Amino acid sequence: MEHSIEKIIESKETKDFLRIVREFCAFVESSEKTDKEFLRQLQSLLLVLYYHAISLSWTSLDHNEEFADKLSKEEQKNILKIISDKIGEGRFYWDVFDPTNDKDIEPVCGDLVDDLGDIYKDVKKGLLNFDLGTIASKDQAVWDWKFGFEKHWGQHAIDALRTIHYLLEE
Repeated sequence: MEHSIEKIIESKETKDFLRIVREFCAFVESSEKTDKEFLRQLQSLLLVLYYHAISLSWTSLDHNEEFADKLSKEEQKNILKIISDKIGEGRFYWDVFDPTNDKDIEPVCGDLVDDLGDIYKDVKKGLLNFDLGTIASKDQAVWDWKFGFEKHWGQHAIDALRTIHYLLEE
């Protein structure tokens, strides 16, 4: 059942997701924690972010507006440096790209910094659009969050959580 964008924006699910996006972005941008302290808090934030993304509603994306990417390449580069500095050792890991495809069983090297950078970039872009305050920009943000979760950053979150679990276990 499709709901109006106004109802979706005002829903508890969207408000909860918006709250955790703000918390996640602020943590990545400003946390003084490094290594295991950073990873412990990041693990909790990623779990909550993932949990709330599942509940987001799809919007109909009825508005025909383009929103420029407000996160510059320089800002993206800076965030990757911040994340890299905070992670310390253990940035790279091995994984099977698609565990459901028995023809694709060769391990690939993953990068925790890339995972976290992509998650940050995708949710921050939506946050910047959401904060423009128009119905069209909020509609775009919620649609981007849900689409990005389903098709992109959700997988990065799973890979990051699995890697963080093992890094913290050491």
